[in-house]
Amino acid sequence: MTEREVRLWMLEESVADSWWLSVDEETSADAVTLARAADYAAANPEKSVQLLHVDQAEAKVPPWIILDPSPVMTPEERVNFSRPKSWVGLIIQMAVLLVVIAGIVYFVLPEPPPEENENTSSVVASREAMLKKLAAVTDLGAAEAPVIDATIARSGRIFFITNHNKDAWPSLTIHLQDGYVCEWREEVPSGVTMQIPFRMFLKDGQPLADGEVDLKRVVLEVPGLRKWEKIF
Repeated sequence: MTEREVRLWMLEESVADSWWLSVDEETSADAVTLARAADYAAANPEKSVQLLHVDQAEAKVPPWIILDPSPVMTPEERVNFSRPKSWVGLIIQMAVLLVVIAGIVYFVLPEPPPEENENTSSVVASREAMLKKLAAVTDLGAAEAPVIDATIARSGRIFFITNHNKDAWPSLTIHLQDGYVCEWREEVPSGVTMQIPFRMFLKDGQPLADGEVDLKRVVLEVPGLRKWEKIF
């Protein structure tokens, strides 16, 4: 990830600028700022520089971030950096807020008494089935194929995907709901957490930009395994 992408993640997550720095797999004794880490990476492009936010140090699988040596932001850019404005993002947030309010009203207000011919048990069962479906992670594909065992999370403009299968994935394809696709051609070992920024998703040759895509549904494809879907 670039310094700008990491700063954007910090803004979205409202976290402090404090990072553990790993250089060629040797971790610093003290936490550093992102600016110091980015300047070091730019001055030493031949070294492998990774970052881990101090709040994530106790995670079972710490999500280390590979810091790109360039482009590096200027001191003025760092001081004036702010989250880009997006009308689409604002509209999405308002829509989500309306859905949350409607859900609260739906569950808080008493239900009207059933009609004489209404099957009350069927209504309750249908409602429970709907709630389970909304929270479910669905496996797609042939019944005889093994299942993808994965954990996927999103933080800002980064997807974190962990391979929980006992074997490595030879490759991985990630589909977003609006047609954006990321083709990961490298092997993903068992237990490894991948970090995939939005810019790696393409549609008609164009990378994914801020506020352009519906991120409620993600589908994973691994050769030899069943397709895997998650609804956020």
